[in-house]
Amino acid sequence: MVSLLKYSGLLSLPLFALLATVLMSHAPGHAVRTHSISKTILFLHHPTLRFLFRLNFILKSFVDFIFLWYIAKFFQLSWESPIIWCLGVACVLFASLAYFIEGKHAFWHVLLVYGVGVLWAITEVLLAYHIGVQWFIQYTWVSAIIPTVIAFWYLYVKKVTVVVQVVCIIMIYSWLVVFVTNFL
Repeated sequence: MVSLLKYSGLLSLPLFALLATVLMSHAPGHAVRTHSISKTILFLHHPTLRFLFRLNFILKSFVDFIFLWYIAKFFQLSWESPIIWCLGVACVLFASLAYFIEGKHAFWHVLLVYGVGVLWAITEVLLAYHIGVQWFIQYTWVSAIIPTVIAFWYLYVKKVTVVVQVVCIIMIYSWLVVFVTNFL
């Protein structure tokens, strides 16, 4: 039963994306080529939809904490481990996006989103080195650097859209699939 928890990492992202996509479809005026996922809340006028949008961030973080717990147990990592701290802080920051929404807290929102991204990339690299398999370490460096560079480039040119976010998410998710299926 506990071994099924390793798949929580694989489930959290698609579930988050599915609910976000459903909510985007109820957001008149939201366009995936010009807006980010986070901007969806600015186009949601019904209180229930706005609540679900915020809840989506909290639910994903909760499922990610389950994955964090599984990784800690599987690799017998101390709770003081940099891997656990990086992933744990990333989970907390992601959950806080439920409060620090785009538009109302724009600066903090961007800081949190990119903080989560950087912490996730660091976690990937730390896990790869902890595992110690050379091909996986090289794959991880590529898979961590490319989405990070893409994300910061589009932030710099102020063109972050759902399309850019999906490209980065697919790259991160690909790493996650390789990690879970080969090393957990």
